[in-house]
Amino acid sequence: MKSGIDIAQGVVTQGEDFRQTKKLTVSIIIPHYELHDMIKNFCLLNLYLWCDSPVVIVDNGSKKPLEVEWERLKVIRSKARLSFAKACNLGVDEVIFKTHTKKFSLSYNTARDLREQAPDIFIFLNNDIQVLPGFLEPIVKAFDDPKVVICGAKLLGTDGRIQHIGISFGKKRLPYHHRMGEEDNPKENKTVDVLAVTGALMAVRTSWFDKVGGFSEDFPGGNYEDVDLCLRAKKEGCKVKVALSSKAIHLGGASYQLHPEEHTELLVRRNFEILRGKWRQIPNSFFGITSKSPILPREEAWKL
Repeated sequence: MKSGIDIAQGVVTQGEDFRQTKKLTVSIIIPHYELHDMIKNFCLLNLYLWCDSPVVIVDNGSKKPLEVEWERLKVIRSKARLSFAKACNLGVDEVIFKTHTKKFSLSYNTARDLREQAPDIFIFLNNDIQVLPGFLEPIVKAFDDPKVVICGAKLLGTDGRIQHIGISFGKKRLPYHHRMGEEDNPKENKTVDVLAVTGALMAVRTSWFDKVGGFSEDFPGGNYEDVDLCLRAKKEGCKVKVALSSKAIHLGGASYQLHPEEHTELLVRRNFEILRGKWRQIPNSFFGITSKSPILPREEAWKL
């Protein structure tokens, strides 16, 4: 397997041992559905200009297959539409095991050898993300810290305002985007610890992601599997960070616009209930919830 271009001094992992021994390699996974013009003209154009890492697109049940000619890009196709979690996991299997259909037929030694050749970092990217120049290096640099297993980026809306710099929790444990809608401050360019980051642009350490079995496939559609993964990392004592000098534009919910608004709201509520059930026994302090935490409008609307 061809790994991504060497882009930063970093670490390689073997089991629990995060010793710094080589430069890090990166592969990018993009789940995709239907919006072919958008992914070609909005997402892939800047990736082609600003990133040398290989890309796998999971064409996730589109009626008309996506066709893209780019030497560093591979498209795999699922005939049925999968959840975000399943599509991402399928893309990872394609990169690591050279197959997304026969993973479990591989011998132990073959699977081990393929894992050793895998890229050090996977970056999951929504198809409505447009990365900005220099987005990759700060994310990869974050993994110089051996305890970091997940890193996100600063996402901006098309108006230039903050859409994502990390995820916090309301008083009733509903995740929300911290400082969403505020003006961006270019001087905020450090890499900081957070509770969780969005899967719209999320980098993960491959060895850890493989060890924990990837995204939980308990979540239908796409919502809160990213938060769940971050909480699993935090519970293990690992670090989740956001590289604020890594920036991208996010249209936000592009695929959801293919469905009625009430359908999306039901999906979000259903997945939140799954998330809440999985973490019900964990105390509020783990989620950073205090007496000063806000009660969110959606928490009130849902009567949580």
